[in-house]
Amino acid sequence: MKSKTPYILMSLDCSTAHISKRDNSLLKKNDDTDPVTTYKEEYGYDIYIHEAAMDSAILRYGYSKEFVKLLKIARKNNCQYLKLDRDGMEYEDLPRFDW
Repeated sequence: MKSKTPYILMSLDCSTAHISKRDNSLLKKNDDTDPVTTYKEEYGYDIYIHEAAMDSAILRYGYSKEFVKLLKIARKNNCQYLKLDRDGMEYEDLPRFDW
């Protein structure tokens, strides 16, 4: 694919403090049955935001409702990725997990 203009990807920057310990374990495991497309980084994850992923399937897989909320926030803001990092932004209005 060729373009004359830059292709810019947006991501929601978020601290791993906003995901549960179980969410972290599932992201780390990330097998072929996982409905979430995850790329492991040194201190966190890049999660691809695709419209085809159903929130109900993500919850059934075992992810928390707080994790699904992060995905919804990223979608609402037209982000292609949710970047979870230990040094990512912490948001006052989101739950914080101390694990």
